[in-house]
Amino acid sequence: MRPANGCPLFSSGATDVEVKQYFSELTGSTSLPSPRTISGKGDIYVVSTPEGNYTLRNFSSSSGQTGPAWTIDVPKAATGTTYNPEIKFLIGKP
Repeated sequence: MRPANGCPLFSSGATDVEVKQYFSELTGSTSLPSPRTISGKGDIYVVSTPEGNYTLRNFSSSSGQTGPAWTIDVPKAATGTTYNPEIKFLIGKP
């Protein structure tokens, strides 16, 4: 999920619908849960699995460097790592 340097994996060109579909496939859910709105930040979706919680959010602390992005937080148990990997989909980038 992360390159060897520990940075998040980035992708661009995916639509909001494609990102949400990928998140559903990754978590094994048949539909996206209702989002929870975090005041002043954005929306977050949480899916609980036996491996831990997966989250999809449209805000991040790194948006100043990367620009707006959808971020999927993957539980470390799902990847066998000691950190929670992130997958970022840049919003509005061709």
